[in-house]
Amino acid sequence: MSHTNAALTPRHRLIVARLVVDDDWPISEVAARFQVSRPTVKRWGDRYQAGESMQDRSSRPKASPGAAAGDLIRRFGIRASWSALMLALAASTVVLAVLPGVLAVAPLASAVFGASYIALSGLLLIWGTEVYPQAPAAGVGLAFLLIAVGQAVGAPVVGAVSDGRSPAIAFAAAAVLAVLGAGIRPR
Repeated sequence: MSHTNAALTPRHRLIVARLVVDDDWPISEVAARFQVSRPTVKRWGDRYQAGESMQDRSSRPKASPGAAAGDLIRRFGIRASWSALMLALAASTVVLAVLPGVLAVAPLASAVFGASYIALSGLLLIWGTEVYPQAPAAGVGLAFLLIAVGQAVGAPVVGAVSDGRSPAIAFAAAAVLAVLGAGIRPR
């Protein structure tokens, strides 16, 4: 059974690919004749040359950082996932406080921070639907509100501490707050 958005069946894709690869037809001519895009014809030709199937492929992304929250919760539970992610967020933040002059550390710490933040956002959304099972939209809305308030308040406060004291103190304070946040126990 073909994908609902498939231009042609796998059998027709094979015909298209053979015209381009075996019979040396121009891609643009085959695309016009079969009413599909040139990149699609090229993709099918490449698959045929590589010996790959002409069957439909999943349109699901190979990776989705936000979806990691659901995987973590299924595997370890919401409490353990929350604590681990908050500690990862704290660790990446404290690294920036302790090693501000080490340029090679910044991309790694930023990547860990970003991945943790995305997964924590997903976890809050899931948690929101569990807290309000009769009105999951309210739980998701509340989670988004909390994320927005945290960003709106946290960023200026960290910036002010950074300007008033030093970036190292600001990042260390943010890391301490993340460690304290790890102690929050979602139900």
